[in-house]
Amino acid sequence: MNGYYGTDAIVLASRERGEADVYLTFFTKDLGRVSAVATGVRLAKSKLRGHLTLFTPLRLMLTRGSTVWRVIDAESEGALESGATPYHKRCADFMLRMTGDEEPDLDLWDAVLDIRAVRNFSDEMRFKLRVLEVSGFLPDTPEQGKFFTPKARAFITERSDDSLFADSNEREAFEEGIEGILRANHMLY
Repeated sequence: MNGYYGTDAIVLASRERGEADVYLTFFTKDLGRVSAVATGVRLAKSKLRGHLTLFTPLRLMLTRGSTVWRVIDAESEGALESGATPYHKRCADFMLRMTGDEEPDLDLWDAVLDIRAVRNFSDEMRFKLRVLEVSGFLPDTPEQGKFFTPKARAFITERSDDSLFADSNEREAFEEGIEGILRANHMLY
């Protein structure tokens, strides 16, 4: 008999599977990143239907099937009030890129919960920097010069406000700096 696992989770990705199923990727407090199937969740009568929305923190009950995790139950703590934005999607994609399957990390768990507070490009960059820092990939201040402009380094150390990103060149350079860090750490995507 398979065991049941209860954990706190947040939905990072979702895609339809078959006529009524959904394949979801969660970041969980106790198991790390987990992908699971929610059977019949797209049916009108499904009790899980309103709970498994993107970027929603929830209490999740899983069981390991023969080939894939299965969602048994979920209770959400409230969907995003303003709805998901492209900023949320890019942050979720970044988390998926930075994490492996079933590698629990409480510091990353705390960081991923902040995805709900992302409202603009500056918030997105702060989120990505925090994930890099927690994961141990953000270089020390002297080494940051290899990846970021002086203005960007001031933003990182929070000596600068969000006006950095009003300049499209600085914005692109900042994003390229993050990609450079990932490439330097063999985190190709």
